Amino acid sequence: MPLKTANTPRRQHLSRDAVHENVPGIEAAVRIRNRFDPQIVQSAGRNLPLQGYYADENFLRVFTFPLLEGNAGTALIRPFTAVITRSTSEKLFRHESAIGKCSRVDGLGGLEITGVLEDYERSHFFFEIIASYSTLALLEQQKKIAPSLENWGPVNTW
Repeated sequence: MPLKTANTPRRQHLSRDAVHENVPGIEAAVRIRNRFDPQIVQSAGRNLPLQGYYADENFLRVFTFPLLEGNAGTALIRPFTAVITRSTSEKLFRHESAIGKCSRVDGLGGLEITGVLEDYERSHFFFEIIASYSTLALLEQQKKIAPSLENWGPVNTW
């Protein structure tokens, strides 16, 4: 059975929903995009570089990274939201709760912290921050990042 594709103004791509709907046994799928390496602005001339990904709302459903604060079902739904690791939370906010706080990302704008993940053991992922996948299209529209949704590149569906 051929899989459906999702049409965007620029290209067709195999969509997460098409995989979920057409492949038997798939309970959930998640889109992940690498190349999210933000510089969090801490003060004038002082940035904290982080490594991360863009991921859609199913990230915390598909992968078992323990969430210490926030709601796993809603943390990555809205644009300009992100989850961070506990150690990143401590770097940015010391001993205060990070939930609801906004961090300014150099050149991109603000991100609201909607979840804090427990620091994790070895994994095939390395990240300190996961931004909502829905942020990508808005950053492209605002011309803050180069178009990334128009090429196959490393857009993965798990």
